[in-house]
Amino acid sequence: MKKTKITIILILILVTTGCRSAIVEFLINKGINNYNQMKTYEGTILEKGVLDNEDIISIVKYKKPDLIMTKTISPESLKDDCFAYDGKNIYIFNAQLKLGILISGINDVIPDSHDTIQARLKQNALRIANEYDVSYKGRRQLAGRSTHYYHLMCHHKHNRYAPKEKVWNDVEFAMPLKVIMNTTNDELFYSFEFKTITFNPPMDIKEFQYRFPPGTIVAKWNLGGKNYSLTEIKHLMNFPVQSPHFLPSSMKRIKIVKAEGPIPAACFIFSDGMYHILLSEIKSFGLMIDKQKGISIPSIKHHAKLNFFGEEIVVSWIKDNVQLMLSSNLPYDQVIGIAENISED
Repeated sequence: MKKTKITIILILILVTTGCRSAIVEFLINKGINNYNQMKTYEGTILEKGVLDNEDIISIVKYKKPDLIMTKTISPESLKDDCFAYDGKNIYIFNAQLKLGILISGINDVIPDSHDTIQARLKQNALRIANEYDVSYKGRRQLAGRSTHYYHLMCHHKHNRYAPKEKVWNDVEFAMPLKVIMNTTNDELFYSFEFKTITFNPPMDIKEFQYRFPPGTIVAKWNLGGKNYSLTEIKHLMNFPVQSPHFLPSSMKRIKIVKAEGPIPAACFIFSDGMYHILLSEIKSFGLMIDKQKGISIPSIKHHAKLNFFGEEIVVSWIKDNVQLMLSSNLPYDQVIGIAENISED
């Protein structure tokens, strides 16, 4: 759970498998330069594939470098759910359960400088150029904006879920305004679309300061708090602590923290300086909601759900009576692979 930005699929108009690296480099730098001209945006997003037979509509505000506020307005079962980051803290609110999560100390353990963000944008764009065949389909109008329209086909074997994508990138700011992700059988995996969007409206930081409604039960995490050893955290928890058994070789465990308050809960923090992984664990108390947002991932668990929060990928599931949530800014297929290999030591 970290800073959220809409995932960037940069302008790759002429990139094919036969392109020389100098052309790819030029187009990527041009896309990043265009994206950097965008300072703020606000709009309405429609999501498909994350709730059975129902679309989700949310309003979103964003201000660089990483302030964001999203509120669900439809359907009724998810209305008023909120995700917000004010530059210091993350706020997550589930209106149906009247449950909130407050995460502080993010910048203490996984700081994200301007140079790091730019390097990650470029690395992700290079990955797309290397792993996808890109076909440019011309210009299209979307949400009152001119966009470049592409078809992408992933030829890398690790993408088992949605190798086919259709992308509409804003011409001026190189930001995707619509993405459709399909399986090999052309079944919908996930899609989002801006129904309305305004770029660079004036915004005050106060617009991102969220307050939980009265009566909300709030779980608090301070990622900058005490670092526990694995032995200590196992002793403090009232459930079998689980760990990832498959991680990118560059990832190192930074620390393990304990949630504030009387309920035992732990969070493992991993980072390589550019990407991060957070794994939180708490005993499952049987809390259920009528409808849970997310893409079903049966390879992890029948009720495992994957959600896209911009650049952040979140997978949540219950295993051995433990509620687990894995959050990372790695590519979503890698995050699923990590979640599939989490178990008790």
